[in-house]
Amino acid sequence: MLPPFYIWQGRTLKGVNPLDVVALSAERVYTKIHLTQDRHLIARLPLTTLLKQVSGDIFVRTHRGWAVSVYYLEEISKDKAVIGSMVIPVTKPYFDNLVTKLNILS
Repeated sequence: MLPPFYIWQGRTLKGVNPLDVVALSAERVYTKIHLTQDRHLIARLPLTTLLKQVSGDIFVRTHRGWAVSVYYLEEISKDKAVIGSMVIPVTKPYFDNLVTKLNILS
């Protein structure tokens, strides 16, 4: 089990279970943390910094502004990934790395 990480929400530290995180998206100096059940939190960290600080190897970049949890991916093509109703961009520089993180049966 992965340990939770904590982010400030106002004056309160909010614990986040990494396994509840569906995707991460960059919004300037903030990162939107997309959680299960259509919830989200905003962290005042760039996406790259947040990815370096969160333990585990469950998040994979798909785009300059997006990372996804490998546990929630439903479909992947060369230009998009689907998680529930979210369609997330996948760009060429990140596609090969994304595929190597998946357990692909042949």
